[in-house]
Amino acid sequence: MLKKLGSLLDRSQRAAVRRFALLCLFSPAADMVGVSMMIPVLQQAFQRGASSHLAGRVFLLALVLMLVGVFELIRGRFSTALVVDLSHSWSVRIYEMYGMEELEDHNRRTPIQAAEGVRTDTAVCAGMIPAYLSLAVDGMTTAAYALALTYVARGVGAVSCLLMAALMAVLYGYSRFHASRYGEKRRRLEIQARGMVSTMYGSYKEIRVDANRKNLLERYRGASAACAQVQKDYAFARGLQGIVLRDAMQSAVFLLLAVLLMSGVDLSHILPEMVIFVTLLTRMLPVSKRIVETLTGIQFGSKYCEVLCQELERHDALLRAEAERKRLREKRVTLSQGIRVEHLSFQYANGKRIFEDASMEVPAGCSVAVIGPSGEGKTTLLDLILGLLHPQEGHIWYDDFDLAEGADGHGACRGEIGAVVSYIPQTVFLNDETVRYNVAFTANEADWSEERVIQCLQCAQVWEDVREMPEGLDTVIGRNGAAISGGQRQRIALARALYKESEILIMDEATAALDMETERAVIDSIRHMRGNKTLLMVTHHLSLANECERVYRLENRKLVRVR
Repeated sequence: MLKKLGSLLDRSQRAAVRRFALLCLFSPAADMVGVSMMIPVLQQAFQRGASSHLAGRVFLLALVLMLVGVFELIRGRFSTALVVDLSHSWSVRIYEMYGMEELEDHNRRTPIQAAEGVRTDTAVCAGMIPAYLSLAVDGMTTAAYALALTYVARGVGAVSCLLMAALMAVLYGYSRFHASRYGEKRRRLEIQARGMVSTMYGSYKEIRVDANRKNLLERYRGASAACAQVQKDYAFARGLQGIVLRDAMQSAVFLLLAVLLMSGVDLSHILPEMVIFVTLLTRMLPVSKRIVETLTGIQFGSKYCEVLCQELERHDALLRAEAERKRLREKRVTLSQGIRVEHLSFQYANGKRIFEDASMEVPAGCSVAVIGPSGEGKTTLLDLILGLLHPQEGHIWYDDFDLAEGADGHGACRGEIGAVVSYIPQTVFLNDETVRYNVAFTANEADWSEERVIQCLQCAQVWEDVREMPEGLDTVIGRNGAAISGGQRQRIALARALYKESEILIMDEATAALDMETERAVIDSIRHMRGNKTLLMVTHHLSLANECERVYRLENRKLVRVR
């Protein structure tokens, strides 16, 4: 697992880990300095005639131990910084990957799974790097204490060390399988419980009026209770290790003391050695306990590590593909002629065929509607035209650039359609932010134009509504526009698309929540906002389709022009 995590680090992160590792190496060295000073001081302190000159050495010993404590605080600060920085870096990479991956891959996970991956998985795995380093440090520290115990107590010290090592091995062997299972189960249940919370907010109105809504409460209660039980079981198993280790070694010490007393040994003769033995053992116990707990914690996070590695490997693969693409000649995509779809064939990975030799044309400056029964592939057509899906056969031309092949008349090239296309999806998503933010959206905040925002809202026939809101453009509209109506939500999404000033506006049922009069007014405003804007829309409203210059019907996997 350490090798996998190491492969995820870039050059600067590896350098940071090396610096932290060097810092960690001082910990056992500092501990041994303290121990080496402690043993002679304690031996002399119990001798007769110990003079006051020992007070200075005792004071120096106390100072050294205090400095060791300060050093541990510094190491802890560096450890926290390393974990936070790694978690942040991995989180950004996974977030970037979510925006680069193919649509079919993107749709395989839920938003809750994505949030777990981008936040929780990264934090858990980042904590494993210093955990491994601390494990090495604690191992060296324990070995040093074991040598000191063997030196002071000879055979008894060696037996004590072997007993502790055997006990640690047994405890870790028992917990190893269970910890991994606990981690995997907790991750799954946490996603399930958070999904239920998302359901409560996403379907609040339906749930609120449903007489059976208590069933959802019971499902959440079950998922939350199961997650809590896993956490309790894991915490108990982890805590049990320390208790067993501590009590077993304490019992061994008292058993040794009983044997010595039964043997008639005069304890006053071995009192200094006994004090040193108990002191070293007392310092060794928490370190040994920490080793077992760290090993268990690493096993607990193994599932998180597995998922993170898979996600970051996919991110790196996408970056390599993007780097290969950037080697191609850059093509400036234009839309002076329009879009042509020629002999398009497409089927999903599950084998469902959607198009077979389908063709259509969207001339520049023209309004085109696509109609047809639900489930026939109208949204899929838009996904193909937007480059979110890739056809098995056929061409999608933006003037002389073939989006499907990534080529023009001069050969392979790369082109970005984002500069000429604005898109409004069937399911509108608005952030829990202000109206201003939701309209400007991806634009650089420093470049936001209030005049432009208002103009787009006016075109979308929603400016009067926004102006009457408590804070106007700075009104927070709630999660996915919960504080506004469905029609207002769609019109704000339309204003967002218009803010880009693109050549073509592609709409997937984007005005379905509007009444016919408002819908016509919106379309007329779009047409006159910036010359004769090209429109491509999917709609179920035949009256709206009839307002368009061209109409295609999707039937039998083909696009049939009906006007």
